[in-house]
Parts: sequence; C-alpha cells; structure tokens
Amino acid sequence: MSIQESLTFSADELSELCGEGYFNVLVKKLLELINADYTYVARILDGAHEAETVAFYGKGEFYPAIRYNLSGTPCEDLRCSEEACILSGVADIYSEDEFLKDLSIEGYLGIVLKDDNNEVIGILTALFTVPIPEQDAREIKRYFLNFSTRASRELERIKYEHLLKNEISLLQEKNDRLQIAQKVYDFSKDGIIITNADNEILYVNKALEEMSGFSLNELKGSNPRRLSAGQQEKRLADKLWHSLVKEGFWRGELWNQHKDGTTYPVSTSITTIPDELNVAKHYVAIHRDITAEKQAEKLIRFQATHDSLTGLLNRYEFNLRLESLLTSVQSRNNSAAFIMLDMDDFKSINDIQGHSTGDALLMLMAKRIDDLLPDSYLLARLGGDEFAIFAEYADKSVIHTLTQSLVGAFNQVFELQGLRLRCSTSIGLSLFPHDADNSQELFKCADQALYEAKKNGGACYAVFTPRLRTAAERHQKIRLKLADAIEQERIELHYQPIVDIATGRVSRCEALARWTDDELGPITPCEFIKVAEHSGLIHPLSYLIVKRALSELREINSALIEPIEISINRSPVEYLEQTAQQDFILNLSKEMGIPAELITIELTESFMLKDPELAIRLLTSLKDFGFNLALDDFGTGYSSLSYLKKFPFDFLKIDRSFITDITSTADDYQLVKTIIEMARILGMKCIAEGVEDEKQLQIIESLGCRHIQGYYFSRPLNASDFILYLKQAFPAQVK
Repeated sequence: MSIQESLTFSADELSELCGEGYFNVLVKKLLELINADYTYVARILDGAHEAETVAFYGKGEFYPAIRYNLSGTPCEDLRCSEEACILSGVADIYSEDEFLKDLSIEGYLGIVLKDDNNEVIGILTALFTVPIPEQDAREIKRYFLNFSTRASRELERIKYEHLLKNEISLLQEKNDRLQIAQKVYDFSKDGIIITNADNEILYVNKALEEMSGFSLNELKGSNPRRLSAGQQEKRLADKLWHSLVKEGFWRGELWNQHKDGTTYPVSTSITTIPDELNVAKHYVAIHRDITAEKQAEKLIRFQATHDSLTGLLNRYEFNLRLESLLTSVQSRNNSAAFIMLDMDDFKSINDIQGHSTGDALLMLMAKRIDDLLPDSYLLARLGGDEFAIFAEYADKSVIHTLTQSLVGAFNQVFELQGLRLRCSTSIGLSLFPHDADNSQELFKCADQALYEAKKNGGACYAVFTPRLRTAAERHQKIRLKLADAIEQERIELHYQPIVDIATGRVSRCEALARWTDDELGPITPCEFIKVAEHSGLIHPLSYLIVKRALSELREINSALIEPIEISINRSPVEYLEQTAQQDFILNLSKEMGIPAELITIELTESFMLKDPELAIRLLTSLKDFGFNLALDDFGTGYSSLSYLKKFPFDFLKIDRSFITDITSTADDYQLVKTIIEMARILGMKCIAEGVEDEKQLQIIESLGCRHIQGYYFSRPLNASDFILYLKQAFPAQVK
C-alpha cells in the first residue's frame, strides 16, 4: 500500500475511534506508515516531572503502560521545545536514559500535545534503531502534525474522563453526587448534559451552552434530540440505546445543530448513572466539538491525492482516475489523448533564482495550463516540472490545437516577484486506443514523444509514432549494454594523426571512441555518446576514455623521440554539472605523468551557447591549469565572432562538411578561408578535419592552415597500429 493510501486509510479508520482505542490504532498505524521501530503516546503527569504511556507499540506488539521520570531524557527537552528531531546518536546524547540503551535507539522524533489552554499534556514520539534520513524527518513531522490536533483532544478527553469517573466515584461514596459533579462539569471544557431516567435534560454546563448556543433554561426539560442536526439514522439511535441498556455506556460521533442553524460534528460518550437498585437514574453525555479534527482529516485526504504546491492532482490520484476514465472512454468507443509536458531548462531557473522562485513559477505554470483546459479534462503535476493531461475528444484537431496553444502559452513571459522569466515547454502526445490501450503504455508512448520533442530543441510538441517506440527500445538496449561495456572496459580508442605540414611531422592525435557490441554490432560514437548524456552514463564513460587515452598516449610517446599531444573530446554535459577543479582529468594527468600542455580538450559550440558565463569560467580555469582548448566542428552551429572572441580557445577545428566540397564549391572555399583568417586574427590555430586527397590539402595549405587531419594521412588506428604507422610514415619521429 502506498504512503498516500496508508495516510487516507489511517485517517478514515481513526475517525471511527475514541479514547485509548484511538491511541492504540494511532501508534500502530503511524509506526507502519513511517517505518519506525517504536511509537508511543504518553501523557504528562501532574508536576510535569513524570510521564506515563497511554499507548506504546513496537516489534509487532503493544506494551503495558510505562511510567518514567522525564529528567535526563529527550522527552524532557521535547516538553520544553515542543518539537524534537535527533537524526542519530540519541542514546549517546542522553547517556543516562537506560530506556534508549535497552532498546538500542538511534533516532528520535517527537512533538508535544497541547490542551485548549496551550498547556503541554502529552507527547507523540517515534523511535528508530537506525539513523533517520533528513528528508524522511520532514515527512514524519508533517504526518505527526496532521494527527496532533485529534490526538491532543483525545488525550484531554481521557484526562477529563478519568477525572469525571473519579469525581463520580467520590459522589457515590459521599452521597453528594450532584454537588461534586457540578464542579466537575463546570471545570470540563467538553459540553456535558445530564438527563433524568426519562431522558429529559436536567442540566447542561457552560461549555455545552457555548457549543450549542442554547442556555440551560432553553434546554431544561427537553429531549437531547433537540440538539441533533437530524442526520443520524434510526438504527444508530437504536444501537445507542441498546448499548446503554446492556452495557451502561455508548461512544460515537453525532452531528448537532447550533441555535443559529449551523451544524457541527461532536464526539460523544454517554454513561448510565444507576441508583441503589442498579436502575438507570440519570444519563451523562459528554460532547466534544471535533470540527477541527474533521478539517484535519479532510486536509489529510486532500494531501494524499493532491500536489501540495499547485493543488493539482498528484501522480497517484491521476493514475487512479485515469484507469477509471480509460474504461469509460472505451465503453463509449471514444478516443482520448494523453499529453505530457516537461519544462525546458527549468532547472537553470531553479538553480539561479532559488527554489522559492522556482516554486512560485511552478504555480504560475499550473495555472497557465489549467486556464487552457475545459473542466472535463484531467490535469496533474506528476512531479518536479512535469505535468500530464488526459482529454477525451471527438475531433483529433482539437487536441492538436490544444497542444499548439500550450506551447504558445509557455513562450510568453512569466512575471513574478519583479522578475520576467521565460521557460518554454516540450510536449509529448499519445492517443488512446490508437497508440496504447492501457495507462502504463500511454505513459510510455507520451514519454517517448516528449523525448523526441526535447531532441528537436524543445518549445514544441511531438506525436507518438511506432518509429519512436523502436528508437526508444534501441535507446534502452544501448543504455543497458553501454553500462556493461563501461564496467567491463570494452570501449576502445583509436587515434587519428594530426600533421603539422609546416614541419612535416605528426604534432598531435585525436582520441576517438569505438564500441562494437556482440549483439548490436558497431555503434557510432554519435549514437552511444548521446545515450550516455541522457542516461547519466557520460561521467563514467568519459572517465574511462580519458584514463585510457592518457595511458595509451604514454605508451605512444615512449616510442617517440619527442612527445606528441593528444586531443580528447569532452561532452558539454560533464562541464554543466561540475567545476573545472572537479574534473578528473587533473588527477589522471598527474597520476600518469602527462603534462597538461600535451592535452587538448575538445568541446562543441553547444557548450558555450547553453551557458556562456559558465563556459567562460570553466574554460579559463582549464587554461589556467595548462590544458589546451579546441572548438570542435566550428561552423556547423551558431558560430559567431562576437561570442568566439570571449573564449580562450587555442584551436578551431574546421568541420569536414566544409572540406569535402572545397575543391568544387566556391561558398565552402570562401567560408574556410574566412574561418582561417578569423582564427589568425584571434590568435588561434586551425585544424582542418576530413582532408582526403592531395587537391584538398593543397587548397587548405594555400589558405594558411598548417594542421591537417583526415584519411589523406591515415584513418583512426588503435595504439599499437598508430605506433607502427608512425614508424612507416614518419620514421624520423620514432626512436
């Protein structure tokens, strides 16, 4: 059973109980809900130096009442501070508390219970034999607070019931029942009604007068039914009188009506007061207004089914209603759409502006979505910045119009707290029953379409197609196999020489990852690196590549008269989640004795465009550590002189797509010429990629580019073949 179900179930079950029975169920349900080892409720005794457990549950059994001294225990500090949360080491902190040691308690969490005068009358406590995770502590405290109002009232009820029973006993012993009862009744905060054997009201206390709005004079002589709201069934009245006749006692909940017409719930206990012949002489009814408890129970139910921030349905309730709606839609042979929204770059706003601004933005987003939807559509916040819509339709064009409206709505500025923020959304759409005939598959299809929208740059929507399912299945298969390949170090590296034609020697090489799976065959770096970036595998993959590249560079350089440099491609995703100081390449280069000056880190333009300020800081730090920097695939993205001059690159790598047709296409020739001239002005060197023939080489050389990479010299080779190639093609460099 989920937490939400448990919370709702517990509230429902507890609402039917009172007194000690209520506390027994409360501590047992709380223990199950929060995975505690022990839970108990204790009342503070007179003098506030001792406490006695009312209900104590743990290890599958209820324990008898325990009376203990508060001094030197966490309960003493709890009584004074009203809340206590010790995540770990509580037995060490309160070393004199033998109780904690005997039970091997590690974590302690509790809140106080107060009466209507705000006096501490008890404590609600959970004990753990293992440390409490900090995030769990906040949830546990929330659950405790949800139940605290009712628990406080019930504890106060027990106190007054004990007092009342004691007073009645004294009345019986001293034959002065009514005079002493009068004092008790006047003292009680609960409403009290005393009737004669004919159930005619003889007396009500001031608390009852305030609760009902009627005075004693207005009620005297009338039947207590006068206070009823008329919502009780006849069988309840029959059961009540049957219990009074048989057992002399009844307890339950009733609905009463105030003099002004408003209704309110009361928790009621009625006791028969017999005469000397054991015949009913009076009835004493104690009423407690439980409006606050009912409101708390309603809040618990709402929190179990709704998102606490936006007020929308949560994932649990959305799934529950979705199943019912799918059955309904199917029975009418209708169609429906499942729409999933995920905000683009919301994390950056949250990180930069803070979580309070992020929360405020999510509330505006929820309202903006809700304003576009008819009441019949189902809307939920699934979690984080992800929302879902379920919409039955007769005309599919209505759904496409809606998704376009949603995309357009999120292209508008969000104004809050004096800020103007932009946060677009990506949307995935799947159709029932066309794409899937159950909720789980609808989720999957919409999620695959959402991934496609993200891949297309965001701020758009994508509709599920079978092609997306095939792509998602391949993505998943590659992800699983890639994780194994990384763990087993089955990613290989090949090295392509970069020749300095001015000196006629290989000055550097580029490390290129290669992976061949036993089942899938060769998988291109473009495909498996993209999978790694989207699945959290890019960090271990990059670590493996860098470690192997530096190790094999050391092997290559050991065969050479003078060391050559190496270029290693790095994913922008790595640097968007860490600082340069955290980059493992620093330690690896030191461990392997490779100077930073021999290492060039290659990055694509997307890194600079994503967060220019972060890029400047990171690149500057890497330069300060001595690494060389290369801008890869220059000219294929949003290349701009205005941003390029801000970044400390040493090399521009001209993409092979411009080299391929440089001998026949004037535009490519002019573009390459411009890039080389621009690099020269900015103090950077150029590397021409993809040079495959003599004519291309001559043109590139004539334009002033001296660093050449391509099949004209060599295809990428493994480390041993690369050394062999150098021996054959550049023997003067080899020892």
